[in-house]
Amino acid sequence: MKKEKSSWMLTFCDLLMLLLTFFVLLYSMSSIYPEYLKILKKSFLRTTVWGIGGLSATEVREIREVMLILKSLKFVSSGIPYKKALKENEYKKLEEILGHDVWIRPRQGGASIVFKSDVLFDSGKAELKKECLPVLEKIAKVINFTTCPISIEGHTDDRPIHTPKYPSNWELSLFRASSVLKYFMDKKINPSRFSIGGYAHTRPLYPNNSEKNRAKNRRVEIVFWR
Repeated sequence: MKKEKSSWMLTFCDLLMLLLTFFVLLYSMSSIYPEYLKILKKSFLRTTVWGIGGLSATEVREIREVMLILKSLKFVSSGIPYKKALKENEYKKLEEILGHDVWIRPRQGGASIVFKSDVLFDSGKAELKKECLPVLEKIAKVINFTTCPISIEGHTDDRPIHTPKYPSNWELSLFRASSVLKYFMDKKINPSRFSIGGYAHTRPLYPNNSEKNRAKNRRVEIVFWR
């Protein structure tokens, strides 16, 4: 009789082991980077369903690298210089992916991809250069695999501009931000995620006391908010 009463424990122990294995499996899956899974999913759908060509292994790697850095900088104090906020290997990876004149910096409540204005535009103009389009294409792919709000900000240095098309730096900075926005709209990214602003010379990163600093202050920032 005793053997019959305790025989259920063997089955019960098996059940406990199966449950333990199940929860360990769930925990291990939770550590996978979720945005990376989104990239793989969208790439698979594009290749197998939409028929417009999937992402290459290099594109997936580059998008993942940029997204990881953006995510980490969203929680870094905005007062920390971007070179100190990034690890050396991250900084090198960004230079390889985006180029020497594009960087990422922490913002209060988010992180920015920053373009020096001469990368995107000729002096005093707001039409995108053809040479910058491959880099913007990479940024468009990063945006496409995120869900956060995006703002595009135009900034100038403190030297005034007076032309028939751009009476002041306010117009120039806003039109430059608008040109970048239009590029992303042409890529069919959800327009409700975007906002734009032109801030002229009012938000410099560095004092406008040298040509080098002025060049850094003339910029467009693509801000990924939390």
